[in-house]
Amino acid sequence: MERWFDAGAGRLHCLPWEADTGLKWAELLARLRKTGKTMPIKDSLIAATAIVHGMAVATRSRTVVPASPRITQFWSKVRTLW
Repeated sequence: MERWFDAGAGRLHCLPWEADTGLKWAELLARLRKTGKTMPIKDSLIAATAIVHGMAVATRSRTVVPASPRITQFWSKVRTLW
């Protein structure tokens, strides 16, 4: 189990949280507040990080407000076939 965990952990890439990300997060929160919308804190941190690094986010969370065209509530658009 330990070898399995070490092998998996070695493939993870952690994105840095830097000043640009913090500024993008503040902008995101301000825009949400201005439009009367909210987003859970952890989700907003993930969204800001993804936006700064040019990454897409697909989530099952129903509380995430799409903050960018690259952030989508993926599973809400998928229909179960069985």
